[in-house]
Amino acid sequence: MNRPAADPVSVPAPASVSVDVLIVGAGVAGLAAAMRMEDAMRSGTIGSYLLTEASGQPGGVVRTVEENGYLLESGPDMFFSEKPEVIELAGRLGLGRELILTNPATRRSFIAVNGRLKPLPAGFFITAPSRLRPFLWSGIIGPAGKFRMALEPFVPAKKTVEDESVASFVRRRFGAQALARIAQPMVGGIYAGDPEKLSARWAMPKFVEWERRCGSVVWGLRTKGADPAASPATAGPRYTMFQSFRKGMGVLPRAMAASLGAGRLRLNTAVTSVRRIEGGWAAETSAGEVRCRTLILAVPAAVASRLLRPEAPVPAELLGRIRSESCAIVQAAWNRSDIGHKLDGMGFVVPAADGQPLMAGSFSSVKFEGRAPAGKVLFRFFVGGAFGRRWFDLAENELWPAIRPQVRQLLKVQTEPEFVRVVYYREAMPQYEVGHDAWVDATRRACAALPGLKVCGAMMQGVGIPDAVRDGAQAAEAAIEELKERPNVSV
Repeated sequence: MNRPAADPVSVPAPASVSVDVLIVGAGVAGLAAAMRMEDAMRSGTIGSYLLTEASGQPGGVVRTVEENGYLLESGPDMFFSEKPEVIELAGRLGLGRELILTNPATRRSFIAVNGRLKPLPAGFFITAPSRLRPFLWSGIIGPAGKFRMALEPFVPAKKTVEDESVASFVRRRFGAQALARIAQPMVGGIYAGDPEKLSARWAMPKFVEWERRCGSVVWGLRTKGADPAASPATAGPRYTMFQSFRKGMGVLPRAMAASLGAGRLRLNTAVTSVRRIEGGWAAETSAGEVRCRTLILAVPAAVASRLLRPEAPVPAELLGRIRSESCAIVQAAWNRSDIGHKLDGMGFVVPAADGQPLMAGSFSSVKFEGRAPAGKVLFRFFVGGAFGRRWFDLAENELWPAIRPQVRQLLKVQTEPEFVRVVYYREAMPQYEVGHDAWVDATRRACAALPGLKVCGAMMQGVGIPDAVRDGAQAAEAAIEELKERPNVSV
């Protein structure tokens, strides 16, 4: 498993230390906060900071492993480049030339229908068709469902601004078949959630905006939402807006960690409790106590809630409200000649209504170059989420046998894979449910009422890597401004 290049990050912290800022959690958000603190320290704005991480490597769920010529992504395998944070960060870290785009020849997605992978029609974006003929000839839903979807431009726009669920939005604009066979698996493949609970404003923000501005999602897609770089064959997500790194996403957190000053990042240093003290906070870690003027929690909501509960019950209670779903990633490889499917796309999703274990699958070595040796193919299969908890709970030696029949049917393969690797992420996918805006506002206010406390990460404003970079940097910036206004009291 790859490690950051600089050895000093693994040096244990002293038994007791005092710093201006303590950042807990070295995922992408925590690393982004630390990089901003590094800048502030070098400019003399703050005197010191420390970043702690309970595990033995930085990056959180963003991890890449090289194994026998394969590049295995244990977490996210790409980022949304329409949001500029990662592109800008890559340039700063000298990684700009390492950025790669998705394979231009296979920019489309599939949906499982009766045990077969059916391509989304050309010009189709999530649930909205921008081209009529390919949509009418598609075999994803029946004639009645197509007719109902075709009526979307004539459905009156919602007059109120209240948030609603993804299910409510899609049913209202496109009908029940579109929800069950298209929207649920497409949105579920991103958030692993239940569309009856997920917020449309957060899960489908462009759709909500197109309805508000244009009166129709289809008209919005046709007039404002077209991706000029997309080919006519593009279907599904706008794959021209997704990028990765030549050696995998793991190079980003490793480079972020390596950019920090020696000894600023302490690995294998778990924070077990925090308490308020005069002038700031004290954190008990596995290597001793750390006192700080400002505490930034860049950890999952459940962890932040547990740490804060004794000393800050209001933000702890709010953080404890957000639900998270679990997901297992099963990676497997075959000889290309063993796969009967053409693999002329990026991956597929599976409707929950089918009652099958797979939530989605990704053709990893088709989507990005350099993921498998010549003549081999690498896949990632996703299990769990809101509708697959019973399969997520299977042991590692039970999971592949459970999904094998479905994989064989969808990919037209009969041989056993060269290898299978499984990684579990328990309660790792924050659920942006209806009312998430109000929750974020309330949580930020509750933290602001306690001087020297900030929280950031995926639970706040987006599950994507650019969102984590932005939220971590913003939390750090807010902490720096607050420190400027507070007297420099020793802790």
